Amino acid sequence: MKTISKIIQTRHFKKIAAGTIATVMIGTMLMLPVNSKTEKRLLGGTSFSASADTAESGSCGENATWTLDTNGKLTISGTGAMTDFVNDDMQPWRNFRSSIISVEIEDGITNVGSYAFAYCTHLTMAYIANSVTTIGSDAFDCCTALSSANVPDGVTTIGFEAFYQCKEISYLNLPSTVTEIKDNAFFGCTNCKQINIDVTDPSKLTWKDNNDDFMPSKQTQCNIPQGTFDGYNQAFGDTLNVKFIDNKCGENATWELDDNGKLTISGKGDMYDFGAGHTGPWKEYRDKIKTVVIEDGITSIGSGAFYNCQSITSVTIPDSVTKIGEDAFNGDEKLTEINIPASVTTIDKYAFYYCQALKTVTFAEGSKLTAIEDSTFAYCKSLTEITIPKSVTKVGECAFYACSALKSATISDGVTTINRCAFAYNDALTSVTIPSTVTQINDNAFFCCKNCKDVHMLVTDPKKLTWEDKMVDDFMSAKMTKCHVPSAALGDYQIRFATSVNVTFVAAE
Repeated sequence: MKTISKIIQTRHFKKIAAGTIATVMIGTMLMLPVNSKTEKRLLGGTSFSASADTAESGSCGENATWTLDTNGKLTISGTGAMTDFVNDDMQPWRNFRSSIISVEIEDGITNVGSYAFAYCTHLTMAYIANSVTTIGSDAFDCCTALSSANVPDGVTTIGFEAFYQCKEISYLNLPSTVTEIKDNAFFGCTNCKQINIDVTDPSKLTWKDNNDDFMPSKQTQCNIPQGTFDGYNQAFGDTLNVKFIDNKCGENATWELDDNGKLTISGKGDMYDFGAGHTGPWKEYRDKIKTVVIEDGITSIGSGAFYNCQSITSVTIPDSVTKIGEDAFNGDEKLTEINIPASVTTIDKYAFYYCQALKTVTFAEGSKLTAIEDSTFAYCKSLTEITIPKSVTKVGECAFYACSALKSATISDGVTTINRCAFAYNDALTSVTIPSTVTQINDNAFFCCKNCKDVHMLVTDPKKLTWEDKMVDDFMSAKMTKCHVPSAALGDYQIRFATSVNVTFVAAE
């Protein structure tokens, strides 16, 4: 329990370790990805749902309940307020908190109660629904493993010492709805290098700080809406331990939005990572952004940079860029084409998820890309063809999931692994060629490709191929899809896969 001595004593910082969420496919059931508009994501987890038995449960408010499952996930459900606990000893999960790894506060709950998760030392991540308006005092006090906790749109108040000693939180996104941040809310967040705050009128914000939150000596950068620098500096320049920046999107990168909706990223080096499910410092203007021009010298497109910027129609990426971050263009529904320069080696998961108008994706000749990551192009419903570069060795889970207009997919030599659901629900796909380099095709890789009449399999030795189709339900029904294999290997293919893969093997002409 926190005592008065804790408040006045010298602060002790604790190391926080990053956490992960395990994702599984239950049995052989196919779990469908969720629309990005409603998906509850913590650290940008995959679209597969995990299931676990409830270990403990109880009440935590007049109309609020809690359940703790055997995977360490604590879920707060119901409506209205959680209890504001007097101290951490009053938590109803007090005896189980060493087992709590993640927290999800569901829609309907209106606050995070005081001391709710204080001293949950194994808690690594927390998802808070948009219905929450208040994060109570000491809510995450001394959560020494907490690495990610969102402050959702709708929150107005962040309480006293709410994130006390959360040392390893590296960035924060504070929504436009925040009106009050109480003293020591982020005391001990000494690795928080970056804050993005969307409040456009600092005169309506009360932000208390004894000049000791965040990193020492104003090393924490606070990105504020364009044109608000004077207001923030006047209101908080002498009292907050941050450095206000109104046009910075990287250590040496800046941004400018003109009256025609053109957003230009200039400078050198990497853009900041803004976090999965978040948007860059232009969030308040994202509906006005029509084109994005990233100038030469920028080396990465940060995670979440252009998330849900639904008015963007075109993007220019220079040869200096080597990485496109997670969720970078997720939900950009009017983006019609993208040219990926040869310099790009990494495109993280969900980068172009739900870009429904994206019709053309072109990889430059000599591409150095090594993988198409999980759900990178899922729900790109206008994409008609794709040629995967020879440099790619892996096609990730759900990489092209529900690309319903995809008629042609060229999987170039070099790919060794096609992961589960990679091309699932591609209704327009009529044929596919599997190169000789492939060694593994995972379950449901081509689930519900109901019009795919021909598979051209170039692997010469089926003994070196692992091909999973657990329910024998990929491709067309009743083995109507013909799989053309090297004639010398036809017998081996039939012996090895005839009963376990939903195709009819025939000798290639």
